[in-house]
Amino acid sequence: VTVLMFWCGYQFFFVEGNMMHKLHWGVGLLLSTMVQIAMKMWSFMEMNRQSVIRELKRIELAMERLEKE
Repeated sequence: VTVLMFWCGYQFFFVEGNMMHKLHWGVGLLLSTMVQIAMKMWSFMEMNRQSVIRELKRIELAMERLEKE
């Protein structure tokens, strides 16, 4: 997705052509940027979810240890 984003950006800013050509590359740039942002947000939310689950398991183990004492 990153390569597509940079390629569309390059074509948008440096290619010679009519306005429809620029519009085509601009839409591609916009969509690839939005996909990149969505993928990063999803991966950050997954990492956050995993850390919350890990912390809950630690709390459960600590509570079990306290009950045994």
